[in-house]
Amino acid sequence: MAGLISTDIFSVYSDYEDGYKGKYKTTIGYAVSDPASIPEGLSVVTIPARSYKKFPAKSGAPVDIIAAWQTIWATDPTVFHRSFIADCEVYSDTGAIIYIGYD
Repeated sequence: MAGLISTDIFSVYSDYEDGYKGKYKTTIGYAVSDPASIPEGLSVVTIPARSYKKFPAKSGAPVDIIAAWQTIWATDPTVFHRSFIADCEVYSDTGAIIYIGYD
């Protein structure tokens, strides 16, 4: 694909309706340098520039991703204020990292 930045796979969570309680959109794909270069029929989601906290998973295995999300869910919301604008999981050859947007 033209404009492909890397082969890392992104799972982006966006369009939150009511924080963690409501619906949200999930988009899976690759990072590209030029959104206009993507094939017809595919969509683009932009991850806003803001502050993100990294939650590394031991690997990209489902059990490790779930463990990382359990750490996120257990984080005190009065200390760590999630923004619920966009979050993402990034899967590479070396594992996975979850990025959570915060205020």
